[in-house]
Amino acid sequence: MSVESVHPVRPTTSRSTNRGSNLDDVRRRNLSIVLRLVHVRGRLSRADLVRETGLNRSTIAAIVADLERRCLVVESEPQGAKSIGRPSFLITPSESTIAVAVNPELDAVTIGLVALGGNVLRSVRFENVRIPSAQEVVNVISAVLAGMASELA
Repeated sequence: MSVESVHPVRPTTSRSTNRGSNLDDVRRRNLSIVLRLVHVRGRLSRADLVRETGLNRSTIAAIVADLERRCLVVESEPQGAKSIGRPSFLITPSESTIAVAVNPELDAVTIGLVALGGNVLRSVRFENVRIPSAQEVVNVISAVLAGMASELA
């Protein structure tokens, strides 16, 4: 048996292409992990985030503060102690940051405004009389969003 078959040679990568190779990469990755958890699970306590991520309390506090400054989460006081010890702050996805979701179909185009956490704030279905071109779909989306502009504030 050759040495190569036991220990395959792996291509080397430069330090700049490795994930987590510097502090900015680690910070972005941690922000992403915490935001994804809050987005998928909804309301979580800081203690839940520590438990789920394996990060320490001070790191979670810094990440939550950063996400709150970016208007991606809202931190609130706990509403009642159901466990022993000091209650943990609650983190919820912010509804002030939204995404525009578009579902083009043959017979209609549906445009939705979706907040973090998956809460659909508004949905509009525009019926097509015939199969639209790509440009017609873009025009429909633009017109619907222009009509929603006052609601977006």
